[in-house]
Amino acid sequence: MKEEGLLTRRSTCSLNQCAFGSFVAKEIEDMGLPLPHSDLIQLSTMNFSSYARSLWRHHRHVDNNGSRGRLLVLLAEMATKDNRIHDQDLVSSLLREMIRLNLTRTLLTTCERLVGISGTESDESLREAMSTAAKGILADFHRFVHGSLTKCVEKEVLETVQRLGKLVQRTAYGSVKGQQQMVQFCTYLVALMPHMQESNMRNSMLEMVSAAASQIEEDSIRASQLSSLKAFRDDQSLVVNNDRKEAEHDSLSNALRNVELSLLASE
Repeated sequence: MKEEGLLTRRSTCSLNQCAFGSFVAKEIEDMGLPLPHSDLIQLSTMNFSSYARSLWRHHRHVDNNGSRGRLLVLLAEMATKDNRIHDQDLVSSLLREMIRLNLTRTLLTTCERLVGISGTESDESLREAMSTAAKGILADFHRFVHGSLTKCVEKEVLETVQRLGKLVQRTAYGSVKGQQQMVQFCTYLVALMPHMQESNMRNSMLEMVSAAASQIEEDSIRASQLSSLKAFRDDQSLVVNNDRKEAEHDSLSNALRNVELSLLASE
């Protein structure tokens, strides 16, 4: 950009602006949609929220090569550029559309972006979006645990559930609905754990659920969740095969060491 004279003292476009403008241009061109400018400076300094609103108005039903979710995520990014919500009505409309289309991973990506913006944690449309995303993601995880999904998607499924867990934790503080979502999330995964055959999967879930359960604000519910996790660890210890590697057993024990400490603290 310097070689082409785009970043000069007289230029009103910063490097960050040009980077975002270039990103938007590539996404729009890949989806076969119209760009308002061919000049990078003009493109990078335009009102992205207004442009997003225009695209939403005229191209919301376009689905070029299955790009509907990609377009919705891009519109959300333009409407929340610089970690500010520039058009709350548009953001809410985008979330409702994602919910209508049941685009769970698109919802998850958008919710992750929104919770990083101050003041959005209590927004009702965000709560509804998170709930819809959680249902879809946990349904996929349930099918995976019970063998309905192929082994090749294990890493993707686990990473998605872990992302959901982090999102649920981030939005639970000081919120009644957030706490309810946290309890439901933990309860669901605890119920699935006895069906998990892979030790790595169990350990990953134990660590994530123990971290989430430790943040439940109601003492009795927190203690109950942590007790369930401890009981599951104890059951696993009793059935460990003598031929199993000692390191694997130690890994399972270590995964819930923090749970025991948290349980003692909550009593």
